Amino acid sequence: MKIKTNRWVGWREVARFPALGLEPCKVKIDTGARTTALNARKIKPFDHAGAPWVGFEVRAGEQKVWCELPIEDRRAIKNTGGIPERRFVIVTELGIGEFSWPVEVTLADRSRMAFAAIIGRTALKAGRLMVDPSRSYLQS
Repeated sequence: MKIKTNRWVGWREVARFPALGLEPCKVKIDTGARTTALNARKIKPFDHAGAPWVGFEVRAGEQKVWCELPIEDRRAIKNTGGIPERRFVIVTELGIGEFSWPVEVTLADRSRMAFAAIIGRTALKAGRLMVDPSRSYLQS
């Protein structure tokens, strides 16, 4: 007999980014966004053993963590105002509830936003999650 697993998330959830050293934080599930975005400041690209890396400070609530990761890409992403801006893209693990999987994350200053991260459609599809926009914290 196959056990069904609950893959529903609400429009708000608690997420983990374990490779970044963050404690679980509140995130917004945003089906209008293609890419996941994380609140990052002091973004500084550099070379590490001949490969492009980026250093950045992640801010989530009261947390401030310095991270250094390889750059996966740099691409134009439309910000909340619909204006394209070039952002660094990293790959890191995302965890929501009992599920975790690698996702592409863009680094952006989200300090004026209510949530430190938004989880976009690409990450939702990769994690095989379904969204109930009328509910919150279904996985936490």
